[in-house]
Amino acid sequence: MKSLILPSLLALLSASTPAPQADSLAWRPTVGSRVQRSIRGSHTLTAERMEQSVNGESSMSQRLFDLSTRIRLRVTDELREVEDGRPSVVRRYYEQTTFSAETTRSLGRQQTKDAKFEGVGSVVDTGVVFTWVPEDGNYGRYFDAQEGVEESLPGLEADLSLRQLLPKEPVEIGAEWTLTPGVLRFLFTAGGDTDYQLNADKGINLLRLMRFGVGMNLEQVFGGEESGEVKARWLGTEEVDGKRLAMIDLTFDCVLSRDMKDRAATGMTVDELATGFEMESALVEMALKGGGRVRWDLGAGRLHDAVDIKASERVQVMLTLERERGEGEEPETNVQVLVMAGILKQSITCAAVE
Repeated sequence: MKSLILPSLLALLSASTPAPQADSLAWRPTVGSRVQRSIRGSHTLTAERMEQSVNGESSMSQRLFDLSTRIRLRVTDELREVEDGRPSVVRRYYEQTTFSAETTRSLGRQQTKDAKFEGVGSVVDTGVVFTWVPEDGNYGRYFDAQEGVEESLPGLEADLSLRQLLPKEPVEIGAEWTLTPGVLRFLFTAGGDTDYQLNADKGINLLRLMRFGVGMNLEQVFGGEESGEVKARWLGTEEVDGKRLAMIDLTFDCVLSRDMKDRAATGMTVDELATGFEMESALVEMALKGGGRVRWDLGAGRLHDAVDIKASERVQVMLTLERERGEGEEPETNVQVLVMAGILKQSITCAAVE
């Protein structure tokens, strides 16, 4: 007589034990979760060329300089509501948002002049609530409890998840996918435009240059013309402190170009405006080539870290100013060109907060 116990037991186990799920590169925001993100960036740049042209007559500056900067951002996000797989209400506390810059300027005959500047973001020590507005396809922003600088709110980046680096369709280990250069904005932004304030007025000219993305947050250089490509490849997985992490290799070679005329015009000083010159264009072109390693937490469905991101960086800033002259005369044109090259490094780490 056949035993009915063993088949029945096997059937019960089969029904009650789900099949193991395959690893999936997915972003899964969870209501109530709290995540601290730390972003660290640095630029080491050398001015290769400084040139000024007035009505076609050019002059080359011999006062070249080196620029080294560091950017730090640390925030804690609390996901209060999630709708359709997207955080609809996020409360963020800005624990740290700082930058520092050091310049070494050549004065000729082996003489140099060094300068150091430091600044903080205007939103430091404040809480901001981001609420998804479907009609606008964007997040609204307001300060929570402690008030801050209202003008800073529109420039803050709500999405720091780096989900934009994931493939659009399910893939397996070993797969490679291509992304557009625009996704690098999320990798190289330090929380958006956090409106840095200097600790002294003496560095205002440098800060104006950095607000174009030179040695600073690259938020501003995106949104214009973008060429090149970004490639990602899922290399494999590894176990770290009980977490199963997907290792994603990232490479990129792209050129970004954008006219920041409006941003440059609002930064002109009273003395500059008094000369009668008006900003006609502020063209910034940046070439980035490099890559690194990104690790995705497969269990939590979020970024774990991106700690080996490095790129060669070449940037050209060309400002064109004009002012009217006498009747029948052509306007006076002043073109200023600065070319810098160097290395950019970026790291991002995430940790759950109990």
